[in-house]
Amino acid sequence: GTGVLREEDRWVRVADLPDLGGGSMMRITAPGPVERIVGTWYRVGDATTHDPLAVKLATLKARLLGGPQRAVAVHVATEARTTAPIARFLAAMGPVDRLADTAAGLR
Repeated sequence: GTGVLREEDRWVRVADLPDLGGGSMMRITAPGPVERIVGTWYRVGDATTHDPLAVKLATLKARLLGGPQRAVAVHVATEARTTAPIARFLAAMGPVDRLADTAAGLR
């Protein structure tokens, strides 16, 4: 799977949306019908990104050079038709890297 989507999942990617707050945004749908917009960020070592290639490179670097190997995925979703609720949530939450570090037990 890719990010929030797993192989054989009931959720299907409908569209990629413009990035927001350093995260990738996508519209997904499931039977029902239910649609959501999901933002995704990854924190690997000291890097925060939404780029899957950057995640793989940071993971490889941590393994080869002995850096911190913690990794956290942050997914924020809304059933709204715009990314505005996600933008408001991010503004209230603060930096994604701080949340990821807290989730990993580093803060």
